[in-house]
Amino acid sequence: MLRKDPTQTIPHKGGTSKLGRMGVAESWARVVAWCKEHAPATAEAIRPPAGISALREAEALTGGWPDDLRTWYALADGTERTPAGYVLPFYCPLPLSAVIAHWSMWREAMAFIAAGSSGRSLGRRTRWEMGTTKRYRS
Repeated sequence: MLRKDPTQTIPHKGGTSKLGRMGVAESWARVVAWCKEHAPATAEAIRPPAGISALREAEALTGGWPDDLRTWYALADGTERTPAGYVLPFYCPLPLSAVIAHWSMWREAMAFIAAGSSGRSLGRRTRWEMGTTKRYRS
């Protein structure tokens, strides 16, 4: 049954929480605790918190982040890919280094698409064109 009152409390192992009012830190702590008890190999794939300098670099590069995302990265720097399974179904939260790499790759790809083939710089082939992380010059 769906609760319509967002202030209604819900029971859980650590006590009760207001529905819809549980913060990122509390929610993540529950996820980690559950994994440690029921899926220890998955729990081991959770990376330690991201450093403040890495967090600032990623946010500066990608634009402003919501407080919840910033908080989550202060709790865990993504997860490792593991055969044990992902912490979240069908989703492997990326470490900040991968966030930066993916963001850069997609910006480069979108700039290439937006410029069209005649607008790109002469002789430069992008990483995604070559299927590699190395840059090539023609």
